[in-house]
Amino acid sequence: MPVWYIINSKIMRLNTVRQKLKSLKRVLDHLKNDRIIVLVEGKRDIYALKNSHFYEGQVFQVSTRKPYELAQLLIGSDKIVVILTDYDSYGEQLMERFAEELVANNIQIDITTRKTLRWILGLRTIEDLPAAYADFVTQVAFAQHEICLGEDILQLFDSNNEVAMYNRR
Repeated sequence: MPVWYIINSKIMRLNTVRQKLKSLKRVLDHLKNDRIIVLVEGKRDIYALKNSHFYEGQVFQVSTRKPYELAQLLIGSDKIVVILTDYDSYGEQLMERFAEELVANNIQIDITTRKTLRWILGLRTIEDLPAAYADFVTQVAFAQHEICLGEDILQLFDSNNEVAMYNRR
């Protein structure tokens, strides 16, 4: 495999990691907003959310509430409800039921954060958040190290012609 191809693929991978880092920063900044309330499925999800230090605000456990009850509690508030249910079929159903009820009562919801966290961290459940975040940090460190090594290899050659000659061998 040509050296330039390996380095290009590493640069593309690093660019994806950079995009994910920027998105993660936006998510973390968004969750610092005082108007945010987060909905999760269960107690372990609450623990994972707090343990990962992603969110320190008010969290509601949806497995112990009905959508209508929560909507009645939040009517008239200026809160934004971030729904962070798991990514299985049950979590999807819960997200849809709560989103539908909250929107019907003119309560602002956010499901984009849920989708973004899945894209960035590859989550399957919210309980996985602390471990997935730690893995992502490791992936970022590795990607940055990898690209530095690739750039060092290119600097060993005086020109692109030398790289081309090396690739023909």
